[in-house]
Amino acid sequence: MARRKIFAYFSLFIGSLCTFAGLAFSAMYVFGAIIDRWGEADQSLLFWHLPILFLGIFSITVGLSMSFWGLNRIRSGNS
Repeated sequence: MARRKIFAYFSLFIGSLCTFAGLAFSAMYVFGAIIDRWGEADQSLLFWHLPILFLGIFSITVGLSMSFWGLNRIRSGNS
């Protein structure tokens, strides 16, 4: 019983970290590839930095799903 409760809190913690990391990766793309390069002739970094944006979107999705799962387990009392 205690192991399930610890797993729910662990999932909530890791989910929060993944969400914040995903937001950081998305912000890195926006500031590094778009805002800093605004007006330059070479816009190829918009393409080459796309994996950073996709990693951020994936990390946000995984982090939010883990966080909501952990919150639901804690609130329902099944943990």
